[in-house]
Amino acid sequence: MVDLSQHELHVAQSIRDCFVPDTEIIVFGSWIHVVRPRTRHQGQYSARLKLLAEIKEAFQESEFPFRVDIIDWNGISPANRKAIETNSFELLP
Repeated sequence: MVDLSQHELHVAQSIRDCFVPDTEIIVFGSWIHVVRPRTRHQGQYSARLKLLAEIKEAFQESEFPFRVDIIDWNGISPANRKAIETNSFELLP
């Protein structure tokens, strides 16, 4: 379990809601990952990369107490998805 204050949870939720409101934030390993879209977003690969970079930058510029890795759920292998699904918990629905 990640020990986050209410303020830190609010920061994570605000960033998520600003950029990708249709995603869950789940915890996997020792980092927080924004990964699992509830809806499929269609778009160019470069647009997704730009969005991921913007989310990462928002976390870096925030008061978040540790590094956050951002993962495009649709861009990882089925094996990695399974590993995340079996070894994670939902932080923000």
